[in-house]
Amino acid sequence: ADNGFEAIEKIKELVPDVVLLDVDMPGLSGTGALRFLRRLFPDMTILMLSTYNDNNYVRDSMGAGADGYILKSVSVDNLVKIVRGIHSKAPVVSPYLLDLMVEPPPLPAVGEPATPPAEAAPMLTRREEDVLRCLARGDVNKEISSRLNLSIETVKTHMKSLFRKFNARNRLELVQVARAKKLIG
Repeated sequence: ADNGFEAIEKIKELVPDVVLLDVDMPGLSGTGALRFLRRLFPDMTILMLSTYNDNNYVRDSMGAGADGYILKSVSVDNLVKIVRGIHSKAPVVSPYLLDLMVEPPPLPAVGEPATPPAEAAPMLTRREEDVLRCLARGDVNKEISSRLNLSIETVKTHMKSLFRKFNARNRLELVQVARAKKLIG
């Protein structure tokens, strides 16, 4: 597709298993198209493809519901591996996906301790722990609902609670924070 509007029309027509959207498209940006597509196809796997190695673009894309953010500098072979891995819900380790999401900790000021004291992990209900484990496996809401025998609305309620308790803006950040606090492996 030549622009965001055409991309949406083609995706509605073809309903692919995996979508690669360019962040920077004429007419309607990739993030704008992503938001629209997420409402139409909440469980579709959507990856953002970009030349921008910038955390703001990554955060915007992930916050809009992207399942991943890939740099265009990726080789075709690696791109195929990433797409297949994400589609099959396998854990994908790639510098084109993960290095962008990790921000180095700020350097301590003179006289401050080198590592700040760790914040206590939030108290979670048993169901929130179950949802968090499913999320860490890469399950989408529909899969979590099926796996835990919960309604989609109940899953969404637990997700909102987890986002609030961990002060996370998206799923990836939530899982990263939970792992850092040793709540999931």
